[in-house]
Amino acid sequence: MNKLLTALALVLTLAACSDENMEKWKEMNKDRIEGAPKENPNLPSVKGDVEAVKKTLRDINDAVHDKVDNMLEKQQEK
Repeated sequence: MNKLLTALALVLTLAACSDENMEKWKEMNKDRIEGAPKENPNLPSVKGDVEAVKKTLRDINDAVHDKVDNMLEKQQEK
């Protein structure tokens, strides 16, 4: 369902961007001044084990689901 909605939004956006609309957009933005990016280029890069992080997140997700399932089962038993 989400893929269908995303595809529909993309199609509608592309349909709305006709050549005439693009020319109007270019005309409106011809005098636009581009500013410098606000990101700090001097930030340190971080290196890590992405797969280990993914595994940890999966483990946390599984643990949370187990706890919630147990709570729901206990609630249904009452």
